[in-house]
Amino acid sequence: MRKIVAVDFYDLILQQHSLYSREDIDQLFRGYAAIGIDTVMWRLSVCGLLLYRTNTPDMVRPVPGNNHLTKAAEVLKNYDPAEAAVRCGKKYGIKVIFWLTIYDDNGLKINDPMESSFCKENPQYSWRSKDGKEYFHGILSYAYPEVVEFRMRQIREILSYGGDGLYLCNRSHSRPRLLCEAIAAGLNKKDPAAYGQLFESEYKRCRGIFGYDPPALATYTGDLEDDIAWQKHRGKYFLSFMEQVRKITPGELWFGLRYQYDLGSFIYGKHFFDWERLTDGTLADALLYELQVPNYDKEEDFPEFYRETSTGKYLWLNLHHTKPDTILRLHAECLERWRPRLDGIVMFEAFNMTYNPQYREFIKHF
Repeated sequence: MRKIVAVDFYDLILQQHSLYSREDIDQLFRGYAAIGIDTVMWRLSVCGLLLYRTNTPDMVRPVPGNNHLTKAAEVLKNYDPAEAAVRCGKKYGIKVIFWLTIYDDNGLKINDPMESSFCKENPQYSWRSKDGKEYFHGILSYAYPEVVEFRMRQIREILSYGGDGLYLCNRSHSRPRLLCEAIAAGLNKKDPAAYGQLFESEYKRCRGIFGYDPPALATYTGDLEDDIAWQKHRGKYFLSFMEQVRKITPGELWFGLRYQYDLGSFIYGKHFFDWERLTDGTLADALLYELQVPNYDKEEDFPEFYRETSTGKYLWLNLHHTKPDTILRLHAECLERWRPRLDGIVMFEAFNMTYNPQYREFIKHF
């Protein structure tokens, strides 16, 4: 059973009062080695920005009035976190899989400082609505060759660090415009209940109306009312992107296939990822699944989870920094049932493990 920790380095930087140093990274890896962690997923993206010394325009930089980004930029002035992670991984015998979000090119607001330069300059490349009047800003469409090349440039750069592989994540902070406006107005803080209702209703409204991008529409000969056929058609563009990534990735290639039990409020409920192709062993080496209660007990809902596949199956455990005992009890109950089908577990995330020894003990003895 592979034991993996997801390290969102940006969160670690914000959590620590002093600037996160090379020595702190060394101490982090040394602690992981002591409890039997064999792999670290090291996140290099901060929504649309990059937290390493990139030659692209999207390196994290100081932003007036934004203490978080300014603090992260100060760390980058001192050293390159990607280089430090690889060095520590080799020192302690821990594999380093670089983690890049690929549907996350905006933050929570309109004109967010975490928006990627490409997304800002090319709003037309985000998922377009069926009526052509609206865009899901920050969710880039891989039907466009320009989007593919933008992402491939990042990936080529990341692979040059010599890590052990690449994890492409489909989680996203990007929000529909109405939610961005509500956050800008402070509704999420002034009235969390009202914001929660708006969040739910807006995602229900959006589900399935986006992704009608001109390149995919131009090559589709079927009936747009046939939702399954349409989603499978547009899913081929992402598959083509994955094939390009596979060709240049010498190490492991992971992909985050499912998040939430029923895909919940996530827009990805209306995006088809060809799981049969992704599990045949020619593209991905592992697929990640977020553990959600109730569970994955309904085999008919999760065929790729139950079938024998050529890819590893890693279960993503969401931790909480204030309720470790409850979280671990729920996880343990499910993991015992699913253990025969699993090849590894991912502790998400390092931030929550820092002050909770229960999590470290759990993974040490799992």
